[in-house]
Amino acid sequence: VFVNTCVSRYPSKLIEAGTPVGAIAALSIGEPVAQMTLETFLFAGDATMISTCGAARIKEIISGQRRISTPIITTILERDNNENIAEEVKRCIEGKISVRML
Repeated sequence: VFVNTCVSRYPSKLIEAGTPVGAIAALSIGEPVAQMTLETFLFAGDATMISTCGAARIKEIISGQRRISTPIITTILERDNNENIAEEVKRCIEGKISVRML
C-alpha cells in the first residue's frame, strides 16, 4: 500500500529545477521547533519534561538516534479502553511482541 501511494503521488510532487528546497525545508521545520521550544519553557520545573524537548528533540529525530532521551509515545485506543489491549499495544511498540491486527 505504501509503495503504491508513493508511486501514484510522485508525479504531482515534482518541482522545477532551481527551487530553493533547502530554504523551504528550513522554514517548514523552523516553526514547529520554535513552538516546541516555547512549550519547553512552559514546562519549566516539570521533571517529566526536563530531559529532551524543543530543538534537542528534533535533532534526535532527524539524526535517527537509536537511544533517545525521552522515549514517550502517547496513543489513544479507538476501541474500548481495555487494559489488556493497551498492554499489548505497549509491547508491540517496545518490540517485545510482533505487530498484528489488534
